[in-house]
Amino acid sequence: MAKTLTTVAMALLACALSTGASAQGVGRTFPGVAPAVPSPGGAPSAPAIAPGPAAPIAPGPAAPVAPGPVAPGVAAPDHDNNAGRPRIVKVPGLPTVVIPRGPAGRNSYSDRVARCVHYGTAAGVPTGEIGRFTSHCAR
Repeated sequence: MAKTLTTVAMALLACALSTGASAQGVGRTFPGVAPAVPSPGGAPSAPAIAPGPAAPIAPGPAAPVAPGPVAPGVAAPDHDNNAGRPRIVKVPGLPTVVIPRGPAGRNSYSDRVARCVHYGTAAGVPTGEIGRFTSHCAR
């Protein structure tokens, strides 16, 4: 009896598998839809990786470039004035941060804000406090 039940179960399983494939539309055509066309040659092969040139050797330090002539009527920039002392910013409850002076001619409010954000985050000012620190620092 058990052998008969096993045979019947196998027959039902085979029937279910064969009808499941046809129910999914394999081999069927639908009106108004073009039949599937396999690609010529099948799936594309993986691209071959060709060895490239060897990595270039890093060049040495660049030679210093002398400043060019200054346009008439414009004062020459004084690069020694940029050697001022850095600002030390102390905000209560936050770490003390040293903010270096910016290059000559780069001390607008937005330049100071950029330096304050950069050096503040590098010094460990928490993300939730960087706005308070920056507003105090950029003044």
